[in-house]
Amino acid sequence: MNDQESLHDKLHYFVNRLSTLEGQLRQLAPALQQLVLLSLAEENLNTAFVHFELGSATSSIQKHLANSLDYFIRGFAYKNTPDTKRYPQGPVKVRDELSNPSRGFRALCLALVLGDKVQAQAIAALIWDPPFASYIGPPPATCGFNEQFIAYAYRDYVLEEAPSDLLVTLSNVQDESFYHSLLKQYLLELIQSQPKKLPELLKSLGQNFAKQIYQPIYNSMDLTSMALAQIGLSRGLIRTEQLPNSPYFSSALLNN
Repeated sequence: MNDQESLHDKLHYFVNRLSTLEGQLRQLAPALQQLVLLSLAEENLNTAFVHFELGSATSSIQKHLANSLDYFIRGFAYKNTPDTKRYPQGPVKVRDELSNPSRGFRALCLALVLGDKVQAQAIAALIWDPPFASYIGPPPATCGFNEQFIAYAYRDYVLEEAPSDLLVTLSNVQDESFYHSLLKQYLLELIQSQPKKLPELLKSLGQNFAKQIYQPIYNSMDLTSMALAQIGLSRGLIRTEQLPNSPYFSSALLNN
């Protein structure tokens, strides 16, 4: 079996998987839909990745990216808001670990890639955690501390919080991870009056992505670097010709 046949098999699997999940969603009461909504978000994202590998039309890729973002927002909305009473009386099943900061950052990057400021702010407002969340910490926790603080910092950037608040959050990011260190440096550059290192940092992020052997098999698009490139392009801090030479940064995929 050649690579194209394998990719078509994967696409067939995901199309069937999406159909199954959509059927399950229709059968569940709204109060019990969180898990299926977030599964639909992830599987739409995987489907977009396979379309990208196949060289499908940009419209097919963006359709599944947009569907994924919609399902992420609907799934994260089950967290209520930090200032409302937790777990109100009633049959609402809320699993906070499903909407952990690592997944929230991925959804935020997706909104940024799509160039949708309203939805980026909508998902950003839902990136938070109850005190002493058991799913955040060192392995085998679902989300690490660095991932949590990176997600919080980019959340606050999208919500246009004061730079001083971002600096406090970023001070909690430990530099033992090269990837998280790059994300930290990129955000520090963004809040400078005259950032100069954004293209260089984007290139390093792309190189780091290529080396990550733990990436899921279907995650063929560097969503994080695309999102950060979109921020730079939208603010006029990066020119298109300064983007790394990669299909991720195709002008058809980025809304610049």
